[in-house]
Amino acid sequence: MSFLNKYSLSVQLTIIFLLIFTLVITTFGFYDYKQQVKNIKKTQFDSMQAISESLSITISEDIYTSDYVSLEQTLLSLNGIDNIDKIRVISHEGAILSELIRDDKYNLIPTYNYGLTKHLSPNKLSGFNADESMMIREPIIFSGNTIAWIEVDTDNSKLLKAKKDIISELILLCGVILIVTLITIIFFLKLRLRSLQKLIEFSSSLPMAHGASVNIKNAPHEFQLLMHSLNWASKEIEEQHNELISKNQHLEERVTERTRELENAKNIAEKANQAKSDFLSRMSHELRTPMNAVLGFSQLLQLDDNIDKQHLRHVDEIMTAGTVLLKLINELLDLSTIEAGKVSIFTNDILMSDVVKQTLSLVTPIADQHDVSIEPIEFGCTDIYVQADPERMAEVLLNLVSNAIKYNKTNGKVWLSCDQDTDYLYLHVHDNGVGLSAEQIDVIFEPFNRAGAETSSVSGTGIGLSISQKLMTLMKGDIMVESQTDSGTRFTIKVPLSTKE
Repeated sequence: MSFLNKYSLSVQLTIIFLLIFTLVITTFGFYDYKQQVKNIKKTQFDSMQAISESLSITISEDIYTSDYVSLEQTLLSLNGIDNIDKIRVISHEGAILSELIRDDKYNLIPTYNYGLTKHLSPNKLSGFNADESMMIREPIIFSGNTIAWIEVDTDNSKLLKAKKDIISELILLCGVILIVTLITIIFFLKLRLRSLQKLIEFSSSLPMAHGASVNIKNAPHEFQLLMHSLNWASKEIEEQHNELISKNQHLEERVTERTRELENAKNIAEKANQAKSDFLSRMSHELRTPMNAVLGFSQLLQLDDNIDKQHLRHVDEIMTAGTVLLKLINELLDLSTIEAGKVSIFTNDILMSDVVKQTLSLVTPIADQHDVSIEPIEFGCTDIYVQADPERMAEVLLNLVSNAIKYNKTNGKVWLSCDQDTDYLYLHVHDNGVGLSAEQIDVIFEPFNRAGAETSSVSGTGIGLSISQKLMTLMKGDIMVESQTDSGTRFTIKVPLSTKE
């Protein structure tokens, strides 16, 4: 009966009562109906049997003396009993002595079928037929001998009317009982469930009760227990609420204090970072001037024909070391400029294939020096424009291709490829060198962190990849890396496609 769950308890109890009441009343009504019908049948049968017995005594002498006129007059006296349909007197030999049938005007009239013989069934007894009509068969006895039989057939009108009256009375009685009982049940449920309704309303508002309590009187014991439980729960919720408010206030104070500390630490870190950037920028400018002078005089000494070969080798070493140092100074200057937010990026619609051709023309001599071949370009991005700073884009690509050459193995290979989606172009720089481990990939874009430098003889500062990634971020792109040890490396430049049609 889960369908009742959508109704209130009072409605559920009322429905259940109605079902039980209907079952009980139906059973009782059916039994009472059967009993009343049985009694009416018995009364009608006894009454008609008494009439038949009295009639058989009255007409016995007429039959014995063959006075059929007197017999018929006696039978006609029964015309006032309106439920008699037919009266027939049959001799002991089976001949009809007299027969009366009620006509359309409700009068008993003779049929004059006298003398006709009819076969009498020995099993034909008095009783009710299937249609509730009744037949009474009584012997006519004279001087102790059965001289004839009388048969009285009645219609079912009185019995059917009596049945209808019984049904009407039962319906009226059940209706009155149902209404009175239903009103009593509703009043009782309303009175008894009023306390439960108060408890339900209080329990619904329990989270916002703030220590309030509910008090009900003249309620069942179970409701009293529920009331005490709800009042206890209300007090517990109030205590926990107050405790939560206190802890929340304390937490807010802690958060405010911690936020203040973090802001102070952030300001200190930003100042320190700015100081570092300013220091690097100034030092780079200060160091670049004397370094240019050292390189300039070294170049002059290289052109001097009066220097012997030993001193010329020393000058070459000074020139090589100075060039590396100047590159480091320039990279430091670029890094400090980017971190200080002073770098200028001018994005335009540029043809990516032009940047690739320019880069490859610059790195071909480096590839020859390291015995690394640049494979035929798998570059399917012809006539594709991207949004980028042409100089910075060339700088990033040159850095990646140079690293692929310098950190490759002897007779290694480098090649480029690309693909795209609706928003970005992906330019891939492949090599089949020694590759990188997962730990090296995690730190490869950190400044001054040369992943794999401990096993490589290639000189460098570890700043190039960090600068390249920061430049791509400023151009709303990115650099990604995929690699496994001894399986080569693939760097991917992600750059926004141009909106140019």
